[in-house]
Amino acid sequence: MQHSSNHIMKQLGILLLLSFVSVTLFAQKNITFTVSTNASKVVKGGIFEVVFSIKNGIGQDFQPPNFKGFEIIRGPSIRSKQTIINGKGTRSINYSYDLKGLEIGKLTIASATVKVNKRIYKTKPLKVDIRKPPSKSELANTKDLFIRTDLDVETAYVGQQVIATFTIFSTKKILKAELVDVPKFSNGFTQYLNISQFSSRIEIYNGKQYFTVPAARYMVIPHKSGDLTVKDLEIELKVADNNDFFSTVANKNIWSDEVTLNVIPLENQPDDFTNAVGEFEFDAILTKSELSMDESSTLTISITGTGDMKAVQIPKLKALETHFEVYEPTVNSVVQGETSRLISQKVFTYLLVPKKIGTLNYKPTFTYFDTNTNSFETLKKDEIDIRIKNGNGENGNDEISDFTNDGERDIQTIFSTTNFQNGKPSLFGSGLFWTLITLPFLALLITFGIKQRRQKEANINPILTKRSKADKIAMQHLAKAETYWKQNEKRAFYEETSKALWGYVCDKLTIPQAELSKENIRSKLAEKEVGDNNIDQFIQVLNACEMAVFAKLGTDMETIYKDAKSVISVIEETLKR
Repeated sequence: MQHSSNHIMKQLGILLLLSFVSVTLFAQKNITFTVSTNASKVVKGGIFEVVFSIKNGIGQDFQPPNFKGFEIIRGPSIRSKQTIINGKGTRSINYSYDLKGLEIGKLTIASATVKVNKRIYKTKPLKVDIRKPPSKSELANTKDLFIRTDLDVETAYVGQQVIATFTIFSTKKILKAELVDVPKFSNGFTQYLNISQFSSRIEIYNGKQYFTVPAARYMVIPHKSGDLTVKDLEIELKVADNNDFFSTVANKNIWSDEVTLNVIPLENQPDDFTNAVGEFEFDAILTKSELSMDESSTLTISITGTGDMKAVQIPKLKALETHFEVYEPTVNSVVQGETSRLISQKVFTYLLVPKKIGTLNYKPTFTYFDTNTNSFETLKKDEIDIRIKNGNGENGNDEISDFTNDGERDIQTIFSTTNFQNGKPSLFGSGLFWTLITLPFLALLITFGIKQRRQKEANINPILTKRSKADKIAMQHLAKAETYWKQNEKRAFYEETSKALWGYVCDKLTIPQAELSKENIRSKLAEKEVGDNNIDQFIQVLNACEMAVFAKLGTDMETIYKDAKSVISVIEETLKR
């Protein structure tokens, strides 16, 4: 123990010398002294780590506990760390020990003490549960290295968000883990969720002690009932070949096993159900509740929740359609990735043009399937009183009590009668005169008719409009991606490039969002006689973007940008033939 104390003092002296100049940058008033461990449960003879940490202070005369019931395998190791976030500095000094439990039962690691600025700080006692080690027969049925896939539910509804967590289990200490290939999900939309940090912990599984590291977390939303399978996540590992002080590094590649989720359909759906499944909130805002026939109003409906926002349909405004011309809304979506689940928002903005004068009461509602209660729920907002009056160009009273044909918007006759007088024989009143007079009006009517017909065709077949503009919209996304590339904003670049690729095939090939998958894209492009090389290149660019966003394994952004632009242009030319 004397040798250990001398060793501590030498290391502490070096730390004091190196940090003397920078200590003044850090606040000293929030000094803490805490204890933590990477395991709350271990098997007898299993090794785990205990760390005593001083924050915002330089400790002196550190006194560890006696570790009764434990054997010190290694330690203390002393590490110093400094961080500055938003101008605020934090300094920490850690004393870490690797311990082995010698007795079965719930043991307590007593308090450690340290002196900071002439004041004594003390950690709280730490309890560790030491379990009986597995028998030889139990060990025979266990693996030393594997990936465990956990789904947060055993059964899900179509459209429900399910979280798949992949955890690495290893009997050897995990030094590094990298995602090599993303997992395969059958029959569903998937999204990678960030894991806050690489943190190794100890867990007992089937009676055996493992080092565990969260490898990946995905959100998956099933699109069809039946079985949804999750498999083949590939991880490249660096592990210690043993857990002693002197160890070499071993490289390993492992794959996750297949896990099946039972997906059931939604039955007895209400008429106003818009395919929203999960937990939701909604809001409705009308810009004008008092307006004239000459004005318009805007209704904004925002839906926020955990469901698949791509599948959420446009809410129908039947309560307003008899009183307003309700135009097709503009739609905006925002996705926020979280470590626990995915939260998204979809905003519908409607233009409302009055058809009749009067008053009406509108109560905004939104119906969704709540996965907590397993039932359809309807959210309601406060009733909105809407008052519509005559405009400047309308005749009659400003108010009427109800909607009648007298209040309908209509085109009024400009002139009820037209009188012409005979004069001297001349051009005036002749056939040529009437022809010249009539021609401008005929031209105006023809132009108006053509415009109306084109507008009607565009409204009747918006799919054709989307298809014709697919490449232009894709190039707009790529232009934004190029800006992110120049600014070296990698995640934003890859996300925008992915939007260009997915959006292009979705609009160009008329693939519904619910059926959008790489396999479907490959099949549709092949049907359109796009070459295999071009299809492979398109899928490769998609995969590269996915790996960059999900696994942070980025390819050169310039290469991805040029490949994406090239393959979209080639496919566009092929489809035009």
